Amino acid sequence: MRIRNCGTKNKYDIDKCRCDLCTEAVRIYNQQRREARKEREPYFPIEPIWDLMPADMKKHHMKFYNASKETGVRLYLADRWCIKLGHHPWTVYGDLWFEQEWENPSE
Repeated sequence: MRIRNCGTKNKYDIDKCRCDLCTEAVRIYNQQRREARKEREPYFPIEPIWDLMPADMKKHHMKFYNASKETGVRLYLADRWCIKLGHHPWTVYGDLWFEQEWENPSE
């Protein structure tokens, strides 16, 4: 059996090493993945979703609205909110939903 170097994501995943070096390597890897995804994923305006929300729901999600009103919401979150409110994202965003350039994850 080959011993993998400590302080790597492989050591953390395969050998279940939880030392500080391996844990830090995984934290950095995940942070880089999140940042890369944010750059690729399109953003949509929050207002169409906000207009569909019932008043009692808006009270509980003011922080979400305030955080998203300038930058918008990412594709995945916009999709989840539309479905949660009982609508297909296309009915909320119209052709904007399909105008985004989709990145092929298999490439």
